[in-house]
Amino acid sequence: MNPRFGAALLWLSLVPVLAGCAHFSAPATSVSDAAWTNRRVELTGLDHWLLQARVASGRIGWSGNMRWRQDADEFDIRVSGPLGTSGFMARGNHERVEIRTAKETIVTDDPQSLLWEKAGWGMPLHQLRYWAVGVPYPDSPAIVQFDAQGRLLKLKQDGWELEYTEYGQYQRYELPRRFTLDNGDMYFRVVVDDWSEFG
Repeated sequence: MNPRFGAALLWLSLVPVLAGCAHFSAPATSVSDAAWTNRRVELTGLDHWLLQARVASGRIGWSGNMRWRQDADEFDIRVSGPLGTSGFMARGNHERVEIRTAKETIVTDDPQSLLWEKAGWGMPLHQLRYWAVGVPYPDSPAIVQFDAQGRLLKLKQDGWELEYTEYGQYQRYELPRRFTLDNGDMYFRVVVDDWSEFG
C-alpha cells in the first residue's frame, strides 16, 4: 500500500471519532452568561450612590421626580409630584422605614403596603434599590433575561415585571436609563437623569 494513501485512510478514519469526542464534550459557559454573572456581582455590591429620575404612571395619572440616596444599608428617597405636590419622603433601612407625607409621618417595615393604603399606589422600595442598577433583589427568586453584553432586559420578581429599554454611561458603569415596572395594578415608567457613586 502506498504510504501516503494509508496515512490518508488513517486520518479519515479518525475524523468521526474526533467529531464524536467534540460532540459529547461538556458545553462551556457562554460569553453572555459570564458577562451577566460579572455584572450582577459588581452591581449588587454598589451601596453608595445618588440617583435622580423622573417617574410616571399612566394608570393613576401621576408623574413626578425622584431623588434616591443609598448609603450602605440606609436610604433616603424623596418623590415629588408636579409643582412639589403629591409627594413623600422615605428613609430608613431594610428593617425600619420612616415615611413622611404632607399630612403625617409613619414608621413601618412594609413601605409598599403603607403607600398603597395612604396614597393609593406603592413602590417596592427595598427591591428598587437593586432594580434601579439593573440586577435582581438578592433575597428572593427571580427570572431574568439579558443581552449578549450581560445587561438585564427583563426581570420577573416578587410579583413585578420589569423591562429595561435603554442603558446609559454613568461614571464607570453602564446602568439602566429607561425601564418600566408592572405588577398588574401599578405601572411605572422611570427615566434616570443622573446617577453618581460616592464614598
